[in-house]
Amino acid sequence: MTIVNFWVDKSPEETPEGPVPGRMACFLVGHCIFFMFNFLNVCYLILFEEFTFQRFRKNILLQFGFVACFVQMCSCYTSIHRYNIEDEHGIWNQAGVIFGIVAFTFFNFTDLYLIFQPKKNVTAIRLGMCFWVVAALANGYYSMVNWEELTVLPFQLLVGLSTLSHIVGLTVFHQYLKDGTVSIDESIASKDAMLRMLKVLIIL
Repeated sequence: MTIVNFWVDKSPEETPEGPVPGRMACFLVGHCIFFMFNFLNVCYLILFEEFTFQRFRKNILLQFGFVACFVQMCSCYTSIHRYNIEDEHGIWNQAGVIFGIVAFTFFNFTDLYLIFQPKKNVTAIRLGMCFWVVAALANGYYSMVNWEELTVLPFQLLVGLSTLSHIVGLTVFHQYLKDGTVSIDESIASKDAMLRMLKVLIIL
């Protein structure tokens, strides 16, 4: 018997014959993988950036990243649980959306620093942070009020906007590094290696 079929049509939740076989199993496995990625990120930040290199407390981007990855782990846990109990859009999904909104908000903060910190534009960073906080609160409220009708759609729209923010942030920072506006400590990575890494991150 096939337990997980990644090629199953996961778009419909229900068919005339009932729930799509294997659909929830696919999502459960996917969120387990997503949980592990965030778990590894959290472990790296604690064991290496904090304990080994002692850079964590000096770098606001690492701190934002830690909060984002840790909260995203909580979101992944709620998703794993809800698919495990086959309750896709219940209270565990609502909790996961809230955790996800918080996580993406901190990820979006890092984009602001990538774009505006090299130009020392503190005002733009603060205004941008206010925008993302307001967007997060509005999205969370609208999602909960209209849950029965829309479920995760508002959150998915926020994820799309956040993804666009990440692409812009990485692209702008790539250009800053390329033209010499910012520099990277050679003990961490060479300029060429960092430029290649940024290109990979933009694609991902």
